[in-house]
Amino acid sequence: MILIGLIIIAFVTFCLLLSFIGFRARSHSASVYDRFRRVSQTGTRAHVIDFDEPSTSAGANPVHGGGGGGGHFPIDDAMWLSMFRRLNNLSRTVEAIKICLQSVLTNQQLNNWDLNNCNEGIYVYDYLLLAEHLSKNNYFVSVRSVMPANNCFGLFYFEITVLQMKSDLGVGLTPHTMQMHELVGHFESSIALWSDGSIHCKLPHVADVLDGFAQFGAGDVVGCGIDASNRGVFFTLNGNKISTQFLQADSFHMYACCTLVDMNDAIQANFGPDFLFNIVDMLPF
Repeated sequence: MILIGLIIIAFVTFCLLLSFIGFRARSHSASVYDRFRRVSQTGTRAHVIDFDEPSTSAGANPVHGGGGGGGHFPIDDAMWLSMFRRLNNLSRTVEAIKICLQSVLTNQQLNNWDLNNCNEGIYVYDYLLLAEHLSKNNYFVSVRSVMPANNCFGLFYFEITVLQMKSDLGVGLTPHTMQMHELVGHFESSIALWSDGSIHCKLPHVADVLDGFAQFGAGDVVGCGIDASNRGVFFTLNGNKISTQFLQADSFHMYACCTLVDMNDAIQANFGPDFLFNIVDMLPF
């Protein structure tokens, strides 16, 4: 776990270093091109160096200093220009680095619904990712994930596809102490977005119910995540982040949880790394 954290820090440092060097290179290369333009305007013979391929022509050795006869760039300017060109190529890899970090910063271990921590009225199948309410009594049943959020991974995020829903359904986070006959968002320290467009939570300094959010139903994809840096909880709906006031969980050590209300309600879980929501938008750079 510590090693993964160090790798993340190294990646962030590398990206910041690239940005700094790129800024220095751009400012320096501008003066070099201006110098070359002045040489051309005065009619002085100038030899253009191809920095990507070493020159094999006679007399192509760079001249150090500004002596008469030669219009070559000084070697230090050539090095800066070469570095600048290579930095342009490296900048194209930044997005690729972010995509790699997406899988590093989100759930690293395989996750699924926990058979040992789900209500007896829920049937879990399809690689333990699909959960269905099969109790003949229409009472609410809950299920939680095997793996909790982990500080080493930066972000914990998951998505739920609502396959079938009659009246109500809740998606959110809960501590390990919640029993699976409880409703997520109604148990102490839990928080959940419910299908009627309300957020239910048991957190200090926050109302138990926050209304006015988008409703969801069968066919929608609901996401929930928590940021390790500040324990901030966020929700998404069909790939778009839902704007809420800052919701801070009591602990980062939370589990994905879902409460189903009616018989035949069914959900499909996605614990990553490919999500409908662009999780890269949550990265700090």
